[in-house]
Formats: sequence, C-alpha cells, structure tokens
Amino acid sequence: MSAYIRYIKCLAATRGDPIHAKHLAAQQYGPSSDVVRLFEKALVVTTADMPPDPDFASAGRQIIELVRKRSLIGKVADAFPFRKVPFNTHVMAQSSAPTASWTAEGQLIQTTSTAWEREFLNRLKLDCLAPLTDESVKGQGADFESMISRDLVRAIAELEGSSFIDPANAGVANQKPASVTNGLTPVTGTADPKIDVDNLIDGFAGDLETAVMVARPKDGIALQASGYINAGARGGDVAGIPLVTSTAVPAGVVALVDPAGILLADGGVTLDMSDQTTIHFGPDSNDEYTVVSLFQENLVAVLAQRYLNWKTVRTGAVSYISGATW
Repeated sequence: MSAYIRYIKCLAATRGDPIHAKHLAAQQYGPSSDVVRLFEKALVVTTADMPPDPDFASAGRQIIELVRKRSLIGKVADAFPFRKVPFNTHVMAQSSAPTASWTAEGQLIQTTSTAWEREFLNRLKLDCLAPLTDESVKGQGADFESMISRDLVRAIAELEGSSFIDPANAGVANQKPASVTNGLTPVTGTADPKIDVDNLIDGFAGDLETAVMVARPKDGIALQASGYINAGARGGDVAGIPLVTSTAVPAGVVALVDPAGILLADGGVTLDMSDQTTIHFGPDSNDEYTVVSLFQENLVAVLAQRYLNWKTVRTGAVSYISGATW
C-alpha cells in the first residue's frame, strides 16, 4: 500500500496534528517505516525554493501508478507513449511528420516538408473530494486505505478516461480539455466487428505502427468471438494493433489513437486532507446544496487532485467508430 496514502490516513485520524500523526504511524506501521520517515521530513522546516524531497516525490509516484493501472491514458501510454510536454510552456510541435530524401553527391539536401506549430498546454485539474467520519479513519486503517486506493483512484481514472475519449466532451476553456475524438467525423458502426475494424483502419490517417485501439471490455470479448483471438476483455491486440479496454469508453465507440500525434502534460496526482473546511453537498433533485462544517459534524475530507491536459496536434492521429452494436 502507498506510504503516502498511509501518511494522509494518519493525518486525518489525528485531525492534522503531524506530531501525533507520526506517533500513530509508528504504532501502526513501525518506527522505521516509510510513513514515519515522511512525517520526519514534514516536521523539518524547509524553504520554498528547496527542491522537492525525494521521499515525498517517490511516495507521490506510487499514487500516480495506482491511477495509471486503471487509467485509459495510462494504458494507452503503456502501449505507445504520448508526446510529453511541460505545463504552461510554449513548445514547437510537429503538425505533420518530417520526411527524408536521398541526396546525390554534390547536390542540395532537400528540406523536409514537416510543419511546426507553437502549442501551449495550461495546467488543468480534476478533483475528487470524499468526506469521512472520524471513526472510519481512526481504526486499523485497512478500510481507509482500500477506500483511497479503490474508490478515489477509480473515480479519477474513470473521469480522466471518459474526458479523453468521449466524443460528446467538447471541453471547457481553462477548465477541461476536449476529448481527442470531439469534432471528428466518425465511421458509422455496424453489428459486425470485422466490417467495423476494416472500415476504421481504412479511414485512419495516422501511423498504424504507433496506433492503439481503444474499446470497452465487452467489445474486446466481441472482437475475440469474431476471430481476433488475441483480443479480450482486458485488451490484447487486433490484427497486430495493441488493444486497450476501459469502461470509460462510451457504448458503441471504438477508436484508433496515435499517441505520437498527441501532446500530453501530466502533473500526477496529489492527496490532501482537512477537518476545518466547510463543504457543499449536492446538488439535490431541486438543484440545491447543503452546507456542512467538517469540524462541527466530526468529519474529515480527503481530496485527490489530478493535473492533466492534452491536445491532438497531428491531423489524422485519431479516428473512431460510433454506433457499433456488437
């Protein structure tokens, strides 16, 4: 289990008191545990311009890996990497692939026809806020740790995946990126997986050597039944193209995605907690919110935040089927 999740759990159980939280961590996980070492680092006064502590950085990467295992973006990146870029930094991105040419001795070398565009990905985030009772975080910790690693991570991964692939996601300026399929003309789906796969590949203008197919788990099973024996509910390949599956993919949608033509800025995942915040529950059926004081209600809230943005920069890098009825 992630040391950082246990670190947050101990803070929550002691209502944010780092000294008591350190003692609790020593009791539950051992005086030499990674959790105790995080509290020892946290209790040391540091300056804002110091580099990130390596223990905290390592613990944070464990949270990222939990998300990656469920994340559609993480699964695609495992098959073939995206073009990683930093947040809030202008970068020159190729909007078309460069070309090479043979040159005779003494002749001019031909200039590549590749095109470049200046791109900028600002820092966007998605959040998952979970209020918990004091009792739920003051026990042995297994239930709390399972809730964080299962429920919060799942919620973040599912929203991340649907936002990335759902054609209905047109994005919101400075809040949420549009999906990579939004605005594209889809291939009309049928009831026959083989026909749809052939049509999808025929209409794909990206690079099949770096492309990844994306579908729902049930579609993976349908692909296997239709003769693509290496496909299945958990992925595999379709005609040699890596297949990744996710419940975040809308029904009837199957996509070909070339990660080499997509910029991705990934700031990872952070966890935080508070027992002093006032939060709004809702909206209810009347579109109204209930305001709750965590302190008065004897609650703590755990907040997971995912920092992420993407943009398709190469024409033809994504194609998708809509309306498949496999």
